Amino acid sequence: VVYYAGHGFEYLRRNYLAASDSPLPRTVTGQDMYARFIDLEDIVGRIAAAGGGVTVVFVDACRLAAGIEADGATSGIDGRVNDIDYPEGAKIAVVYSAARGKPALDAAPPPAEYSPFAWAVSRNLAIPVGLEQLKYNVAIAVSDKTKDYVPQQIPYGYSSGLVDPETRLIDQAAVPINSATTASPSAPRPITIEPAIYESTDAPLLMARVVADHTPSEI
Repeated sequence: VVYYAGHGFEYLRRNYLAASDSPLPRTVTGQDMYARFIDLEDIVGRIAAAGGGVTVVFVDACRLAAGIEADGATSGIDGRVNDIDYPEGAKIAVVYSAARGKPALDAAPPPAEYSPFAWAVSRNLAIPVGLEQLKYNVAIAVSDKTKDYVPQQIPYGYSSGLVDPETRLIDQAAVPINSATTASPSAPRPITIEPAIYESTDAPLLMARVVADHTPSEI
């Protein structure tokens, strides 16, 4: 599992990561791209080539298209963006914090000092569900948290065909139980769900929210 949080952009349908002291993309020529920025596809390819099981990459960065000087003419502002080309036989899943060509928020809503994507991923990682359900849970959580922003942030993810959608990042047996919260079951918080939520929320997502918000004793 790889989690990247930082600066990012898209150029000619590829995603790039940028160090905090990198120059602005528009000030770099196309020939200097690989010296100044990191190609996400190159990173994923290197990880996959190393072998092993399933590789899951979380990218908490903007995906805005960048214009860069190439051969004397500005290029790179392209609405089309490629998904990562998988190495043959690789088991890879990529989860972006934002959709193609969109920004990723750093703190939403304020005064949070973390990104809505980081909040959603950390909130859902401890829930033992399949990878596809995890990606869905994260996407719904981020879109709900940013519904009052323009543009609304909606994560985007995809997997190679060899990744089992039921792949889990954590097993049920590995979920820790906080003895401090289970020692006093006399006054647990009630699990309150508004009737309207039942009408608009899928059952797996609803269960994930309950697990994330309540201790085992309360459930």
